[in-house]
Amino acid sequence: MHDSPDVTHPDMVLPLQPGERWWGGAVADGTVMPFGSTTHHRDLGTNAGYVDDPTAGANQSAPLLISDRGRYVQSTDPFTFTFTPGRLTLRGNVIDVGDGETATLAGAFRAAFHRYFPPVGRAPAEAMFNGPQYNTWMELPYAPTQVGVLEYVRGLLDTGFATKRHVKFPAGSWIGADGTQHDGGDELAVPVSPTTIPWYRRR
Repeated sequence: MHDSPDVTHPDMVLPLQPGERWWGGAVADGTVMPFGSTTHHRDLGTNAGYVDDPTAGANQSAPLLISDRGRYVQSTDPFTFTFTPGRLTLRGNVIDVGDGETATLAGAFRAAFHRYFPPVGRAPAEAMFNGPQYNTWMELPYAPTQVGVLEYVRGLLDTGFATKRHVKFPAGSWIGADGTQHDGGDELAVPVSPTTIPWYRRR
């Protein structure tokens, strides 16, 4: 694999190879991917929703583009990209352009993955798998207001979910908001409500 040096000038133009197509950037652009055959502009630093409606769409993005010719564009910061016939124009602070070992989409992904997102050899926390996950960011991507969060929690409680939370205390002595005391290693089920968040502090 060969990677070009980091590019720091404000604009960079990559000529597209014949028939080359690209994927990545904002999830909301999934309906118009692959890029390369028509004009498309996206500023990842200002909008991760739909281009014509920033308050709609998935509100998720990553500063990474990959090509079915084995090329990738990556940055640690959001960047702007514009596809026009035959060219890809990039603007950003530090943008890296590289090539995979194979001129395929998988080759581009593997090259970027190994350079920027290598596995750490650890499994996620067990709680991610042995219980439900409650995510207000996914439910309220653009308007995480107090009213919205409380309505979300009440909906969970009304359907029988999340009436208790399992707590396992780390090493040390702990005291709760209600005055109860616990030692490291203790486990308990704590009742929850839409308006009360149980908390504990180290003694």
